[in-house]
Amino acid sequence: MQVIFLQDIPRVGKKYDIKKVSDGYAVNFLFPKKWAVKATAEATAEIERRKKEIVIEREVREDLLIKNLDEIKDKIITIKAKADEKGHLFSAIHEKMLA
Repeated sequence: MQVIFLQDIPRVGKKYDIKKVSDGYAVNFLFPKKWAVKATAEATAEIERRKKEIVIEREVREDLLIKNLDEIKDKIITIKAKADEKGHLFSAIHEKMLA
């Protein structure tokens, strides 16, 4: 039986992979746990649509990241913190200190 995995399953398949598994494994294990669905034409079309959405979303996030990095790459950040005479800090710099 052809199934579409809805999540990663170690040594079996990755999310959105279409693979052939035994009927018993699919019906008794994968389907009840909602880890996979039967690979029908509708389900396959839905998975392809989701894959395209994921790719588009990833590209948008990547473009936004590049834009943000371009904005801050020439900025200088100064943080005042206690340090010893060698310049080693006594504590770590945390995200809250930068915000």
